[in-house]
Amino acid sequence: MGISNYSKLIAALAIILPAMGLALYFKANSRGNAASQECLFGNIYELLESQKVGDNVYELYLHVSGWPDRIESISLFSPPASFDACGQPLQKALASSPVEYGQEGKIVKWPIRFVVEGGAVKIRYSSDKDGRLAMEDVPVDWKLSSTTQLPPQLTH
Repeated sequence: MGISNYSKLIAALAIILPAMGLALYFKANSRGNAASQECLFGNIYELLESQKVGDNVYELYLHVSGWPDRIESISLFSPPASFDACGQPLQKALASSPVEYGQEGKIVKWPIRFVVEGGAVKIRYSSDKDGRLAMEDVPVDWKLSSTTQLPPQLTH
């Protein structure tokens, strides 16, 4: 299917699917060779911070999955994450922690600090609505040492 026909199909689906109560989400990603292909998925990874400890480099990512109902989690990678052409990681996270805002449909708490310790990711929350931070502004406490035992890296 040529790009022109593909674009027409996408435009038609964008009109038809929402009317049926479904959502369609496309994300063009600049990683790799994504310009030559279209990627259909509802997973996005955003690097929040990285830290070198001894010979290891750790990366902390905000992982947003789903569309239109977003589920957020904080994921830890080491070695640094590698991504395919559509921006999806080629290895599994060492650790992940869901971001929980409170009761379904009602936000009552916000992340104020991420703690990376002993191969786990912990999230500290506050109920102070006025003190909330954008995810990329939440500070990270790295409590790893060069002797921290992490689970073996899994690939998929």
